[in-house]
Amino acid sequence: FAPRDPSRFRIVVVGDSLTYGEGIDASWAYPAQLERALSPDFRVEVLNLGVRGYASEEILDVLRRFVPELEPDLVVYGVCLNDFLERDGRQRAAPALLPEKLTKILTRRTRLGLLVDERSDAAKRALGLQPDFYSDLLADFDARYGRFGADVAAMNALVTGSGLSPMIAMVLDQGPR
Repeated sequence: FAPRDPSRFRIVVVGDSLTYGEGIDASWAYPAQLERALSPDFRVEVLNLGVRGYASEEILDVLRRFVPELEPDLVVYGVCLNDFLERDGRQRAAPALLPEKLTKILTRRTRLGLLVDERSDAAKRALGLQPDFYSDLLADFDARYGRFGADVAAMNALVTGSGLSPMIAMVLDQGPR
């Protein structure tokens, strides 16, 4: 990132793939849209620190590294359901039926491709070949909830300890299709 311009209000946005903008052009990720929405009325810059697959423990690490370096005026955390998973607790995926590149082309460009992909995922879950994200998430949820709460409290303590306003957290919709 460019050195801080003291005449601009700097917002740092952290989160996982939804913050990063997985699968879309960076200009359409919500941090870029936030900057466009605010820019007509304010001198602002929004830095996207979203990282695909990160859980709250790893997002806390991002803040520890970058808050002192980037000196933001505000920190926003885009919270998703998979943030409750453990560090490196990536969602397990089943073997693909088609090459990933072809699946992306079909699901992005055709409704039939999206339907086939959704039905394929449902069939793999029913056969036990693909885990159900929600069942995995809810397993031992109390412990995950406690760890997640501690991570968010540590994030906010880091942010407020740096002289900033409390971190803003927004829950991003990651519901089933």
